[in-house]
This record gives sequence, C-alpha cells and structure tokens, in this order.
Amino acid sequence: MLATVVTGWLPALLLVPAVTIVIPLLLMAPPHREVDLLAALDRWVRLLATSLSSGKSIRDSIFATRQQVPPALVGAVSRLCARLDQRWSMRDALFAMADELGSADADAVVAALAIAAGRGGTGTRATLAALSDNTQDRLRALREIAAERAKPRVVVRQVTFITLGVLGAALLFNAQFFAPYSSPLGQLIATTLALAYLGCLVVLRRQTVPPMAPRFLRSRA
Repeated sequence: MLATVVTGWLPALLLVPAVTIVIPLLLMAPPHREVDLLAALDRWVRLLATSLSSGKSIRDSIFATRQQVPPALVGAVSRLCARLDQRWSMRDALFAMADELGSADADAVVAALAIAAGRGGTGTRATLAALSDNTQDRLRALREIAAERAKPRVVVRQVTFITLGVLGAALLFNAQFFAPYSSPLGQLIATTLALAYLGCLVVLRRQTVPPMAPRFLRSRA
C-alpha cells in the first residue's frame, strides 16, 4: 500500500507482496516428506530387528524401542503403544498407525509386522532384514531423484534474482524505462507478465515435488 501511494502505481499492491513473499516461498526447497519418513522407518525397522534378536516378541520389541524411534515416528509409535495398552489387536493397531502415516512405505513395514505377528513371530527377523535392505535401496534412489530435481530449481532461482536485480537497478538509475507501464494499459500488461511468471514458478515447483506413492493398506475404519 505504501508503494502504491508513493508511486501511484496500482500493480504495486500485487507485485510487492509477490516479490517479497510469494517468489521466495516458491523458490525454497520443498519438504521431502517421503524421504524423511522412509529414513525414519528404516531406523525403526533396524531397532526392531535388533530387539527381536534378543528373544523379545514383536509387541515387546515395539515397547522396548519406542524411546529410540526417530522424531518423525515418535507420535505414531507412541499412539501405537497406547492402542496396544488398550487391548487393541496387533493388526488393528498397526493398520491405524499406517493410516496416520499415509505412506506406501509405512504400509510395507506395517504389513510385514502384521503378518509376522499373526504367525507368532516366525521369520520376523529375516523379513525385517530383507525389508531394511529394500528400504535402503529405495531411500538411496529417492535421494538421487531429489538431487536431480533440485538442479532446475537452483537455475531458476539464480535467473530470478538476476532479473529482479536488473529491474531494481533500472528503477533506481533509469526510471524512464518503466514509463510505458504508467498508463492503465501498461499496468495491465505488467500485472499480466508478473502473474505469468509466478504461474511458471508454481508449475516448476509442482514438477519438482514428486507425488507420494499410492497406498495399498486400509484399516477397517
């Protein structure tokens, strides 16, 4: 509003917030929830496998490791233990945890634990070891993909900062450059160009954020 009052340029109401707030948000690295969750699941699976090697049951191993789980799983594992304390069946408690996490990778871990619990723990250590190896391979692949997806975002960030720097310098040292945009038609054109650029940044961000893999487990609820 201050820029609009000082310059008399109405598009400043839209462009100043876009430059100072929206563009930095669009150019930030997106959160990699799938990678973070997969790393946490891999850590938890390894903790369970170590606990099972000492002769504990699956239920006892879950309770024994709940203080060591990664931060991404603290809430889910705590609620899992609470449901087991409330005499939920192992299968229902695990499936509820999978619904909370909402991830195909969590579904794989939950399915392995539910099947092993239904069989009295037979073959659980071998299953978790194989699951951990598969998780490590998938985690490595996801990190490589994330690194490749980050490259075009870095280039666009550099181009955007250079463009804004040039426009800022022109505004300070050659204000006549913006004279054609002072008319109503010029203001409309400037707003259209800015919105088109923002739209391109939105599309780029969507392309650099991979969708979550589809789930395959559902609780009875």
